[in-house]
Amino acid sequence: MTRCRHHTVELVNTKIRGPEKLRTAATVSNYSPRTSTSDSKSLTLKQNRYRKLSNEDHTMSEHKTTVGYTRLSQKSDTSIDNQKRNIREYCDEHTLALDRIYDDGQQASGWSGSREEYQELKQRIRNDETLDAVILNDKRRIARDIDEVMRLIPDFREHNVELHTVRDGQLDLRDPMQAAIEILQAAAAHREKLEEIEKAVEVTQARQEEGYWTGEAPYGLQFGVVEEHGKRLTPDPGGWRDVVRVLALRDDGLSYREI
Repeated sequence: MTRCRHHTVELVNTKIRGPEKLRTAATVSNYSPRTSTSDSKSLTLKQNRYRKLSNEDHTMSEHKTTVGYTRLSQKSDTSIDNQKRNIREYCDEHTLALDRIYDDGQQASGWSGSREEYQELKQRIRNDETLDAVILNDKRRIARDIDEVMRLIPDFREHNVELHTVRDGQLDLRDPMQAAIEILQAAAAHREKLEEIEKAVEVTQARQEEGYWTGEAPYGLQFGVVEEHGKRLTPDPGGWRDVVRVLALRDDGLSYREI
């Protein structure tokens, strides 16, 4: 019997029928796969490397440099304060390091690409290699115009910056299919908003043609009658006399500057 390092081999001499010849047969017992010392070291290194990468991924998630963005175009939207609070809570929940929140404030239309804070955010996405993620309250906060969205999504992909929303979580723009879906959804929202604006303009024009006033009452007038479809103007006793006098002076040939 001969013992090797990794298994035991029994050498058995047996007679073979026929001519007097001996054949050596080997019987292997306690068999285990042959693994060299170098293979064992390689496997151990791979396991340690996997554990290290897993730990690094966990650590990196706690130290991702993150910024937020807020804007408000109309009162019906989520207020700026609520947007900021939602972003901060999202970062705390997902252990993201919030560096700052870019805020274009109220009356900032998503159709405009010239918003000051938005332009700063775009430059940071393109130039700041330490930036890891951008957080929004919802997708349409950053842009509504489809052309702007089509320019912006490639920036996130090219510079490896994540996009998160409080409502939907992380949007995996690295996946080409997901990026295409986001562009299609933005296109649908773009069209829907345009139709909404067109309808509002038509309604406003129809009200004006019927004698209803939209907006604030001019000087010398007030909303004296409020009906189902709008407001009608009536003279304001206090300011209407001034209006009549100005009109009379204009009829006499005086300019507005002279009046």
